[in-house]
Amino acid sequence: METGMPPLAQLGADLVGISRGRQALALARPLLYVCAYAAAVATGHRLLALVAIFLVFVAVISAMHDAVHGTLGLGRRGTDLVLFGFGALLMVSGHAYRETHQQHHRVFPGPDDPEGAAARLSPLGALLVGPLHVPRIWLWAFRRARRAERRAWLAAEACVPPVALALGVAAWSRTPAVLVYTVLAIAGGWLYPLLTVLLPHRDFGETPVTQARPRSVRACVTGVSPKSRCGSSTVSSG
Repeated sequence: METGMPPLAQLGADLVGISRGRQALALARPLLYVCAYAAAVATGHRLLALVAIFLVFVAVISAMHDAVHGTLGLGRRGTDLVLFGFGALLMVSGHAYRETHQQHHRVFPGPDDPEGAAARLSPLGALLVGPLHVPRIWLWAFRRARRAERRAWLAAEACVPPVALALGVAAWSRTPAVLVYTVLAIAGGWLYPLLTVLLPHRDFGETPVTQARPRSVRACVTGVSPKSRCGSSTVSSG
């Protein structure tokens, strides 16, 4: 059957593997940006702190997306840890993201695609559904989780945002950095429908090649080749 998909030889053989150096860079980058945020806050550079948070978003979304597609060269346990740990940096559920993103690739632009639903909205509509996007996707994944281990990961990830908020409030008298980071991470998730669904999929076509647009901006920021990107990236929370 004709799929309209180019052969792997045309796309590049580097799509089927990753070097240890690039793997280490992808895994280290989110943590380095979090450290940069802490350093900027400690030295009173608020603007640099905001830039660091933006870079955390970019690096985490990139790494989680590659982990979901198995292109980071991690085993099952390593992937679980990356989805949990990096998801926690953005107050989202990496395991819910894996479930909804794989579903997105299976059915888009068909029904029962909670991740890709925003592709049919206007920019204003995508912004309006933003606050509900992250918890709605988590709920979709939790309802469909059959294995106890999968539900345990989802439940643990659901606890991250309230725990982080509580810690931020408790630490406020010493430093507002924890609460500010947590609130910005949660609020940033409200933009996922617009930035990671609607814009990449605007005016989508009928074939896999025409259903998403390349995101060279993110590739430039992260230093990852656009060829390693596969479909759309959005994250989901608990």
